[in-house]
Amino acid sequence: MTPPRTTKVVLALLLAGFAHLPSVAGEKGSGEAGIQSKEFLTAVHFIDAKYKSMQGPFTSQRVFLVDAPSRELLWMTGFETAMVDQSGTEPVSQEFLCHSNLDLFPDVHQKALGLPARPFSKRVFTNSQGFQAIRFPQGFGVPIASDEPLLLSSQVVNHNVENARLKVRQKITVQFARDSDLDQPMKPLYQAQAMVMVSLEGHEAYVGTQDPSAQLHGASCIVGEAAGGPLAAHKGLVEDSLGQKFTAHWVIGKGRSSFRTLVTEPLGLQFDTTIHYIAVHLHPFAESVELRDLTADKSLFRSQASNLRGKVGLDHVEAFSSVEGIPVFKDHNYELITVYNNTTEEQQDSMAVMFLYLLDKEFRREAILASGG
Repeated sequence: MTPPRTTKVVLALLLAGFAHLPSVAGEKGSGEAGIQSKEFLTAVHFIDAKYKSMQGPFTSQRVFLVDAPSRELLWMTGFETAMVDQSGTEPVSQEFLCHSNLDLFPDVHQKALGLPARPFSKRVFTNSQGFQAIRFPQGFGVPIASDEPLLLSSQVVNHNVENARLKVRQKITVQFARDSDLDQPMKPLYQAQAMVMVSLEGHEAYVGTQDPSAQLHGASCIVGEAAGGPLAAHKGLVEDSLGQKFTAHWVIGKGRSSFRTLVTEPLGLQFDTTIHYIAVHLHPFAESVELRDLTADKSLFRSQASNLRGKVGLDHVEAFSSVEGIPVFKDHNYELITVYNNTTEEQQDSMAVMFLYLLDKEFRREAILASGG
């Protein structure tokens, strides 16, 4: 009997993910000494309808990288996500990936590492559609204590398949090294986020200032509409130090449009440093997102995105990786610009986030090694 057309379509989608599976660092023959891999398999996500970004089934679980009898220093060096079937063995199209997040608990982390009080992001890693693997330049890592809990969360999306009845999971791999296994000390990274946002104030606004200068602060956040209904809108809501409200998850109409945000306050640079990796989160119909140094009047990095052909979704989003790094300065102003091109007749939701991994000049390796838990 010839299978119905819908079955053929679903089978094709499941098999299409094979070409998108990321390589796994730290396996035998990877070429980087001391790197290990810890694999996590999420609970099953049942896709039974179309879901836009931030609206599909999701799960979360508390995890540890090692089961160590006493505290030791670990270095996270990579994060990879693959969509798989419910058995966890067969690849599934990455178009069902909304995101995978790995978060730490800031108070626990800062105390464990003896870090000073400062603006701190709980997010360690995010992978999303079109961006499934993070791998730092060799010799760099995010330090954590072995007894620190981490929160691993996953969400799926379905932009294209009608009458779907799919059971999928995310296979998530964290690459890390024990400090005691390293021949050379790692260079410590910490993560800071820059997000494009639109104003919910009813007028254009700047994040972190009510007395802006176009020359110093660039263009303002335009007035926008939060996307995805009350729950998703709440997740994307951002309030700056002045109490102004913005959203990082907003609606776009048909055609090409650009959005700009002053990101100096969200970055919260406490010292001059260097960026060594940039991971990027975008939604379908994105074309690019760019980080600019307004003070120096120059572009630092522009990530280009390519969309899937003939369907809704992102195929690839560019990352930045460098041993040398990009210099950034605590007394400079920075701006994030994104361009979207909605080729449909319907409103679409959008986000644009850069996760910057910066050299942490306040980290002291000796502090955690001396603490011993």
